[in-house]
Amino acid sequence: MTFDYHEPRTLAEALALLDRYGEDAHLMAGGTATVLLMRQGLLRPGHVIALRAIDELGGIAHTPDGGLRIGAMATHRAVERSADAFAYSPALTDAFGSVATVRIRNQATVGGNLAHADPAQDPPPMLSALNATVSVRSSRGGRSLPIEELAVDHFTTSLAHDEIITEVILPPIEPGTRETYLKFLPRTADDYATVSVAATLRFAPGGTIAETRIVLGAVGPTPIRARRVEDALRGQPVSRARDAVDLVRDEIDPIDDLRGLQARDGAGVDWTRARAGHQMKFTHTATVAAPRDKVWARIMDIPSAARCVPGVASVRASGKDKYEGTLAVQIGPVRLVLDGDFVMTARDEQAGTASLKADAKDSRVGGAIRATMDLALAEKEGQTEVKIATDLAVMGRLGEFGQAVIKRKADQLMGDFADCLARQVTTAR
Repeated sequence: MTFDYHEPRTLAEALALLDRYGEDAHLMAGGTATVLLMRQGLLRPGHVIALRAIDELGGIAHTPDGGLRIGAMATHRAVERSADAFAYSPALTDAFGSVATVRIRNQATVGGNLAHADPAQDPPPMLSALNATVSVRSSRGGRSLPIEELAVDHFTTSLAHDEIITEVILPPIEPGTRETYLKFLPRTADDYATVSVAATLRFAPGGTIAETRIVLGAVGPTPIRARRVEDALRGQPVSRARDAVDLVRDEIDPIDDLRGLQARDGAGVDWTRARAGHQMKFTHTATVAAPRDKVWARIMDIPSAARCVPGVASVRASGKDKYEGTLAVQIGPVRLVLDGDFVMTARDEQAGTASLKADAKDSRVGGAIRATMDLALAEKEGQTEVKIATDLAVMGRLGEFGQAVIKRKADQLMGDFADCLARQVTTAR
């Protein structure tokens, strides 16, 4: 693998490079995540833009109003050892000191951590509990957003491709506030958390809880605010905290990875993870406001129906009930381009059922998928229930994304497909 390496000295130079190279460019902060993805073959940028030499992105200092500014290129170790950060909140330095090993903390940066959006990382829950905001810049201008709005899914943020995180701003902590960060470790102290919790509690003069922010890590695709728990604790003495623990169960969405084998039911999605390899089975159900015969006709027009899947570049017939095409999928920082073919193996219009098999690969990344899909249509009171059961095998490098990430991407694609199909059928009526 080869790429062009750029080391701009100013933020303006970095933004200009992003504009010049577009989707072929990848930002690198500390490099702990980027280098790993590149070694695994999951990331193959044409241009790497390193941010280490940009002085304006560094620094840790108190703000005039008593808050704290952390530059995006400040390392975890720098925050851990910062006197200003410790004076602001010892729990904040504890959270940064909980990340992996000293070697990693000396390399990994605050901005890189946030942009990577790994849901099991330590700093984001603590920063969220402290009500941090994130400043970002592009050649189009700058903006600030609450840190809760930055991560939107596993390894996925709300940042545009041309935006760079420049700093994290923490507001002043009100008098009477206490903060803490705790993580439950499955094995060693440098491991990812099975679950982490960051909390701030402000006490009223009488000793009751006046305000609180509680954020959980590693129990969902992003850090999760335990809002029901917060609501239950306001106005209560701290001794009632245990009474609110059971409310957490309804707010979390645990990650299905090596730390927890479990099946989860979501809205319209039945998910089961096989224990062997990267074999997955899931079922998606959607309702289309049209008669079954209309929905059937639309789905059986394979090239037209395929265009409802986001990222499908082309689908063309290659024989009787055989098709070939290309699907581009963005998963976090990695863009996959899957080329393959699929065949209709069974079709029964009277029963409203059909089966398809698909094989596709991304030769650039070095991985492939093989899927069997069973379709069933059932008409109910003028509407049609569309049920698609998929048996998916993920091979090679693609399996290294983790099953939770693949699951959510499948959920997104199938949800968008159902919405588009409903629009197509409605428009055709």
